[in-house]
Amino acid sequence: MTAQPHLVRRGSGTPVLFVHGNGLDHRLLLDLDDVFAADGAWERFYPDLPGFGGTPPLEGRGGLPDLADRVDEIVGELLGTRRFAVVANSLGGLLARDLVARRSGQCLGMALLAPVVDPVREHRTLPARTVLAEEPGLLASLDPADAETYAEMAVVLSRENWERFRETALPGIRGADVEAMHRLGDLYELDSLPDAALAADPSTRDLPVLVVAGRQDDVVGFEDQDALARRFPRATFAALDGAGHNVHLDQPDAVRALLRAWLTAVRRGAEKRSAATECSAAEERSGAETRSTPAPGRVELRGSLVCADDREADLVRRHLAQHVELTRAEPGCLAFHVEPTEDPLVWTVAETFVDRESFAAHQARVAASAWGRATERIRRDFRVSGASEDPPLSPAGGPTSP
Repeated sequence: MTAQPHLVRRGSGTPVLFVHGNGLDHRLLLDLDDVFAADGAWERFYPDLPGFGGTPPLEGRGGLPDLADRVDEIVGELLGTRRFAVVANSLGGLLARDLVARRSGQCLGMALLAPVVDPVREHRTLPARTVLAEEPGLLASLDPADAETYAEMAVVLSRENWERFRETALPGIRGADVEAMHRLGDLYELDSLPDAALAADPSTRDLPVLVVAGRQDDVVGFEDQDALARRFPRATFAALDGAGHNVHLDQPDAVRALLRAWLTAVRRGAEKRSAATECSAAEERSGAETRSTPAPGRVELRGSLVCADDREADLVRRHLAQHVELTRAEPGCLAFHVEPTEDPLVWTVAETFVDRESFAAHQARVAASAWGRATERIRRDFRVSGASEDPPLSPAGGPTSP
């Protein structure tokens, strides 16, 4: 029987799973708990991965694919089908992406701190080892073994930074199961990286993603992390100067500020999903067999964007990504999709807004936007419905056919 993980569980509300990296335990990320505890809206789960902290190692070969399987099992045991957000660092960043790829549509957002992009070190783009500053006499004042462990990755060696490392990282390093780490190192590759599958998954289009890297991180680097963030339409990327692999210990204030902004995006996304789910449930209860009539109060737009020639199609392709990103970020937007068809001059369009006012605000923003100006002459074949008794709404941004 598989041993249950050692787990620290705090708070109540929307679940957030924390996945630590190789050779550490949950305490490294528990350091960030104040960010999530501040508004009382998050239930936090801090498990120790097998072979680390208080969790026994895996039986059998104990390689990276086995660890990934066990992380998925742990989430199933803890959360079932509940929607959750995930915060992860280092190897945990790879495990988190693999988890989200397996559980399509269940994740509300990912925050990845110095994540492993590729477990094969030779595949990484790494900066040279750099120490920016060292407090005189600090290393000499420490236990030699502790000093060696600390100096291995520290970029700014100071008493304050050492104390954060001592409290959050050192206990996990000391307590790791050496044999389990050897077995993990012997099979330190996944059958396939999850990122292509994530990029192709429609459920990740609106996923708030935060990727934070250390500019002086010589363990996983920062350039591969930048490329990773570009795969996600709603990603924020930051490479923090004065930070190595333990980026949230080296730049605690900056990382906390980024996490707070990410949490705001996760909350908004969760509220949109909840509103959409409630509307769908109401439609099902009413026995609606089609969505030809939107739920009360909602406004829906359906139709096509039809270009006259390649020049107009190029304008669409050039401006579309930003247009989609900005629209999905609007507080009243429940859904927004502009998809290419087999005809290279035609895109299908589907929009849903919570009410007439939100749709009108969207139309006003679009009319004045770069997208609106660039595509104002492109033909729209749109039908707008909703707001029950109100007269029809006219979509802005270009001519429409009857």
